Amino acid sequence: MTDALILDLSYQKHKVASVRYLQVGGALIGEDVLQRYQAAFPGLDQLWPFWGMTEGMYTTANGRTNTPTLRNGVLAVGIVQPGSRVRVVNPATDAVCEVNEVGELHIGGPTVIRHYMHNASPDSFYTDNNGQWFRSGDQGVIDELGQVHMMGRYKDVIKRGGENLYPQVAEHRLLSKTGVRVSTYNRGHEAWY
Repeated sequence: MTDALILDLSYQKHKVASVRYLQVGGALIGEDVLQRYQAAFPGLDQLWPFWGMTEGMYTTANGRTNTPTLRNGVLAVGIVQPGSRVRVVNPATDAVCEVNEVGELHIGGPTVIRHYMHNASPDSFYTDNNGQWFRSGDQGVIDELGQVHMMGRYKDVIKRGGENLYPQVAEHRLLSKTGVRVSTYNRGHEAWY
């Protein structure tokens, strides 16, 4: 919504100095987007990125910082909020990842649903000694400061030459370096199979 507001031609004639706090989510926030928000809202004191989902509450991770932490040119979505649990899991082994190791984000806590209606997609949920968990499908990492960094969705990852490429990160890099907005996607090619 914030992007739509900033891109609106009638809005571009004005800068809104009264906006001091801005909460954004729903997509990765690159340096280019951060700069666009700072230019549009010159009185901005704090930007609060967040990550959450319908299955696990409004904000599972919510950052409140004047100096957002960037990783691969993308803003961290904050720290895990009290009452919520987030961990990074290797999807191939189901082992919990170490700090700064990329994996699938799993969420747990009292706000996370226990199952979908009619038991649809039962593999999305599991229980272990630490409680019940939901496999988000989101790829991310938790750094040494406890900040959650999103990389994108696992189903969107492009595997090329043994390397994982993250479309949303590539899109942000291209935009910040060239000013060109692109969309990347995974399309198989017989030479790589």
